Amino acid sequence: MKKKTHKRLFRSLFAILLMSFLGSGAVLAYELVIAPAQNQNTLNQYKDLLYGSSSSAASSGWSGNGDGQPTPDPPASSDTSSKPPTMEPLEVLDKFRPMLNRNEDTAGWLKIPGTSLDHPVFFTPDNPDYYLKKDPDGRFDKYGSLYIAGNCALSPQSQILVMYGHNMEYDDLMFGQLMLFKKFDFLKKHPTFTFDTIYREGQWKIIAVCRASKYETTLFPYTNTAFVHEEQFNAYIYQARIRSAYYIPDDPRIDDSYLVMSTCDYFFWGDRTVIIARRLRDDESMDAVDTSAYQKNPVRLWPDRYYALDFITASRPSDEAIRDGYEAFYGK
Repeated sequence: MKKKTHKRLFRSLFAILLMSFLGSGAVLAYELVIAPAQNQNTLNQYKDLLYGSSSSAASSGWSGNGDGQPTPDPPASSDTSSKPPTMEPLEVLDKFRPMLNRNEDTAGWLKIPGTSLDHPVFFTPDNPDYYLKKDPDGRFDKYGSLYIAGNCALSPQSQILVMYGHNMEYDDLMFGQLMLFKKFDFLKKHPTFTFDTIYREGQWKIIAVCRASKYETTLFPYTNTAFVHEEQFNAYIYQARIRSAYYIPDDPRIDDSYLVMSTCDYFFWGDRTVIIARRLRDDESMDAVDTSAYQKNPVRLWPDRYYALDFITASRPSDEAIRDGYEAFYGK
């Protein structure tokens, strides 16, 4: 009887372990194979809509409220004042009409050379984080989609557009690709990219690659969507540059358009990698961007939370050292 009891216990234990193994294998297969494949399949369908026949774009018959979105609130700023958006209302570009016919939340398309980022971008101002865990068709997807912050506006366009996307850490999908810009050589090879809104095509130059904290936006207001006055603009650019991993020659102006791409990083709670780009002007081109003078920032400023970590031995650089490094490269 004891032998039979032991056999039954062994078989039960074996069955439990086998079921656990198979269940874990199924979950692992879904996480590593099926979910990424489903995500890529949906993205490919949207690529077909964008890169397909131009005749289909012109004849798609998409109709809406004129801009594909509800009328958004004015752009927000940490300053209590407000500034009108910088662009007049525009007509929808024909190439986006097939996508808008499929999904009226379409805001544009981001393509960054050297990465797998060749993705649609969405905008839902009444439900800002709707695409945080939704694929382009609105189905649950742990990878989510790229989307514009709800306090932005597309038409007229906010002076600064803020874009979010997931960084899953264990893979390089979505904004996990932005981690490539932590490598100096990668930035020098790929200093520019394209981001077209549904109203206007745009070429962009990266001007800062920063670490930020979602809890320290008073010190570095990277989520702002407008500059109220010249002093605020100058302070923003200064903070971006001293927090950037690299010194990047550029002449940003208050009347330029800017794009901020923000994603989670995982060195401390609330850690963010933030890439700031300036829209190239009509007399500039991506091919003419010269990276030969780019330099690593020797006195880069991290968020205060970084220096508060127990295992960090580095101390915060002095304000004087930060200022001296800045002025040595950019001038006063």
